[in-house]
Amino acid sequence: MSTTAVQTPAPSRAAQPNVRLSFGRLLRSEAIKLLTLRSTWWSLGVTAVLAIGMSLLMAWASQDFGGDFPPVNAIVAPMQFTMLVAGILGAMAITGEYSTGMIRSTLTAEPRRGAVLLAKAVVVALILAATTIVTTIISVIVSAPIFGDRAIEWSDAESSVIPLAFGVLAMATFALLGLGWGFIIRSGAGAIAATVGL
Repeated sequence: MSTTAVQTPAPSRAAQPNVRLSFGRLLRSEAIKLLTLRSTWWSLGVTAVLAIGMSLLMAWASQDFGGDFPPVNAIVAPMQFTMLVAGILGAMAITGEYSTGMIRSTLTAEPRRGAVLLAKAVVVALILAATTIVTTIISVIVSAPIFGDRAIEWSDAESSVIPLAFGVLAMATFALLGLGWGFIIRSGAGAIAATVGL
């Protein structure tokens, strides 16, 4: 007695469900990946310590300049150095995945490279902007007693809010620059060298 095997035809490509990762979930996964790395927290910590420490030193040194030194400069000027750390963090956000091969898992979950890059860019920019805002607030608070009567004049936006806002924007932009170099070069050392060299 023989049995006839009935083969079920494989579903056509059109019949298979087209499941795509939503952009919100992609953002969430990128945020989790970045914020669970120790190197991220070290970079953010170094950025904060450098910014606050240099602001205090500049505020202290400005006492020798009399009233000629705008107090907002003590807060904004250290960003010229901390932007380098922001660029390095941006580069590491993507080159780390290429070096470990984790990028393959990312692109399997979301094959659209543009969406992955955009999600990484949004997460990196938001993290750097938030860190810079917190660091700026702390720098303003701790340097205010040193400036005394010469503290930042908040009623004049051109010498207070606008430079600080541009500082936040510059930090986020430099992190995105590092991310871009990392995406192009795909090497941590190369991306960092390109970011710092620029």
